[in-house]
Amino acid sequence: MKMIIRLYVIFFLISAVLIPAQYKNTDVEGVYNGGGTSFIIKKDNTFLVVAMGTLIKGIWGIDKNIITLTPKNPDAPFYLYARKNPDIKGGMRLMISGNDSANDIYVGTFPNKMKRLFNEDANCFDYPYVHHSKELPEILTFIDQTKSDNPYQMQAQNMMQHFRTAGYNDFIVQYMSPGLYHNPFRFEIKKEGLKSLSDTDSKMIKKQNLKEFFKNEKELQFLEDSFDMAYSTDFKLVNYAYNTNDDMSEKIDIAQYKYDPVRNVYVNPYAPAKSLNYKSDDFHYTDVLMKFERVKSENKTVPDFKPLPGSVFVAKCQ
Repeated sequence: MKMIIRLYVIFFLISAVLIPAQYKNTDVEGVYNGGGTSFIIKKDNTFLVVAMGTLIKGIWGIDKNIITLTPKNPDAPFYLYARKNPDIKGGMRLMISGNDSANDIYVGTFPNKMKRLFNEDANCFDYPYVHHSKELPEILTFIDQTKSDNPYQMQAQNMMQHFRTAGYNDFIVQYMSPGLYHNPFRFEIKKEGLKSLSDTDSKMIKKQNLKEFFKNEKELQFLEDSFDMAYSTDFKLVNYAYNTNDDMSEKIDIAQYKYDPVRNVYVNPYAPAKSLNYKSDDFHYTDVLMKFERVKSENKTVPDFKPLPGSVFVAKCQ
């Protein structure tokens, strides 16, 4: 009888060790292509999701045979970047990035000088949208009241953000629209690949080797850098046509540029001085760059307020 009990104990202990190990050591690293979307799962517990016009990054974890990909979502609806522009003698300049037809956002001096950023039912957006104002408020306020009707998107929290403008007069505000907030992706791990738990009719997504999918490791690194520069950067490098470093075709190293303190810009030291165009409208011109630093905000819940009539910008098809 004692021998039987010992065998049961040994079997239980072995099972307790082996069963979790079966999932803990699951080799999920690779690329999973399904329906025009690529899920790139890396060994360092980070992942990327790449689709047409979409780039998502986050961390993943495994519980038994379920892998959960948790996206890194924006921590606020507005990211403001600023610099001191010696060409602006009074007032300010503001460029808006991240336009969307469903935007319900306001900008100005709270509470009496708030104005809708775009007209209602805005469409036919252009680029860039730059607003020049004769006034420079001590505190620039943005309010987001946008709602998303997409059940597959995480509902972004509406917010009022106050930014102090001291020392700056040239601004870029990056609006994080509801389409950039994503719920976690959950898959069942199978021998054949991954099976989505949110879509029971979806097909099995088979794994490809990471090195086979990305022939050049720099391609994968560029995707990661692009996400970080858009979501997790302390500054943006921008040319006069408002092409930012996270949208440029290659990574820009500011250390390779020479700082011009008079114009407060960075210039390519290898470009002939006579060829430098400080106001080039060439979208891909990188010999002269402006550095915009991120400004932290004071975040509050959205109170009742009465906006001024009209909008700062009008986007409407002719």
